[in-house]
Amino acid sequence: MAEETLSLSMEAVDYEKSWLADFFHSFPHFDLTFNTVNSTFDLGSSSYSQVLLIWGCIPILWLALTYLLLFIYMLCQCCIKPKLKGDKLTCQKCFLVILGLLCCGCLGVGLYGNEGADDGVHGFADSFQSAVDTFEMTDNQTHQLHSLLVNDVTNDLGGIYVLFRTANATVQKPLIKELDFMSDEVKRMVNRLLEVTNTTAALDLQEVPTKTLLYEWIRWLVTIILQCWQVLICLFLFVAVGRKARGMLISFAALAVLTLLFCWAQSSIYLAASVGMGDLCVNPSPAIHQLVGKHLIAQDVIDYYLECQAGKQSPFADDLKEADKIIGNLEATLSKVSAQAGPLFEHSKLYPLLERLALHLNITSQELRRLQTMLDCSSIHRDLMRALEDVCTTTMAGVAFMLVVAAAAGLLFSLMICLVSKSWLNMRKDRRGYYQVDDDDPFLPHATEPAHRYGSTTGAANLQPAFPSSAPPQQSFGSAIPEDNSPPPAYESHPSHYGQQASVQQGSSHY
Repeated sequence: MAEETLSLSMEAVDYEKSWLADFFHSFPHFDLTFNTVNSTFDLGSSSYSQVLLIWGCIPILWLALTYLLLFIYMLCQCCIKPKLKGDKLTCQKCFLVILGLLCCGCLGVGLYGNEGADDGVHGFADSFQSAVDTFEMTDNQTHQLHSLLVNDVTNDLGGIYVLFRTANATVQKPLIKELDFMSDEVKRMVNRLLEVTNTTAALDLQEVPTKTLLYEWIRWLVTIILQCWQVLICLFLFVAVGRKARGMLISFAALAVLTLLFCWAQSSIYLAASVGMGDLCVNPSPAIHQLVGKHLIAQDVIDYYLECQAGKQSPFADDLKEADKIIGNLEATLSKVSAQAGPLFEHSKLYPLLERLALHLNITSQELRRLQTMLDCSSIHRDLMRALEDVCTTTMAGVAFMLVVAAAAGLLFSLMICLVSKSWLNMRKDRRGYYQVDDDDPFLPHATEPAHRYGSTTGAANLQPAFPSSAPPQQSFGSAIPEDNSPPPAYESHPSHYGQQASVQQGSSHY
């Protein structure tokens, strides 16, 4: 497997792209004017969108060609006199069953690819959500530090101000000066934290995993429905072949023609997606810059988390170092104030205020160190690389499986349509009470024999008497006609015979 590793820090997870990314990335990239286009993934570029559109149109063009060839083939079959008999027709049915089984096997592989792609997308969403959660925790941490400084530390300083103003002017002047310095330092630290807060708050990427999971659920469901439809069509073919039903075969052909549209539409989508994913996985940085850049994030912040190179300074380093320095200044000033004011004020009034301020400064220092850990690139970079690996290995393999299966199913359905059309044209209608016979059967009656010829018993043999069972049988009209070709007798020349027969018939009617 051809693999490539992005430049990472020693603490991060290596990102490895599969050979499928290089394979689809190597496809020619040209626009509608046949000019070469940069292969960097960029959906915002109209030229690059035309590249994906062209690759997506190739299966659609193949579908149009398939429909045209099937139309011509069926016209030719309609013009050819059916000649297949017996064993040859059975052989065609066996091939239909074999093709149907192959199609079901391909669809099974497609279901495996669909689940693989779904697992990869969910892995991407989970990893990306972990990075988003880290940014949210960072944002909450900065707000907590801001609350500590603005509310707790500032209130503690205000209480000390009140106590110091009770002393004489000579005593309170140096102490108030130290408190003013501490207040200014707190304001400077709040401003530094606001710089960090503005950056982390802008990294609100919650919509990325949310929309990804929504679109993936729709894609997964539609793919399952289409593949189940294709399996049902194959089962319908098996029933039609087993029952030797001409009408069911014709219905299968009509449904298979519609199924061809679904197969090649899937191929079109998955081919365009594979080319785009190949370009994305080979060079993901521009796509991530484009995605995060919509939130007005500085490029150095994006590069810091995306590359996470060893020795590269964090874009938050200056603000965090300055905040840490301010905490040190506050603690040092607090010790100085405690030493100066201790002998001048009552212990019970002064030290509770100083101890509470020292406690809040200690908590602020601890929270600041936690914020520095959260803003480190290692954790977020690890999540981003895992998200890319899920897309570029698991998801891409699943999409490639579904692409091959959709194209194979389209070809198999085309072959089945050809065989079915040839089979139903050579199959007589299955009407109850009739048996299929060959036209050259020597025992078949001649169609040219006149049915109205004297002496024919074709229609009279099947006639049933309309009299009740108690009535004596009568001589059929057909039996009264001589079997030879002599003309009928003249009843006028035999009056006695005619009268005798008439009297016999009248007597029988009285019964």
